[in-house]
Amino acid sequence: MTTQDNAQVTVPDNRVATLLTFCESPSTRDEMQTHIGITNREYFRKNILKPLLDAGQLKMTLPDKPNSRNQNYVKTW
Repeated sequence: MTTQDNAQVTVPDNRVATLLTFCESPSTRDEMQTHIGITNREYFRKNILKPLLDAGQLKMTLPDKPNSRNQNYVKTW
């Protein structure tokens, strides 16, 4: 992980910490977005969800089906 990757994950003030606490139990993308108050799906995916997945801070509950409507995300311990 580069410094830039780490910066992307920590930029949105305390929303990332709030999101990671929320994801201690599996949550859908919609639930996560609602919890931290982001309505733009693409912004959330690109600037929050993907960097957290890439950094290993979140993982998919169905990694072999990344586009499944039943996909949930959970914090890695």
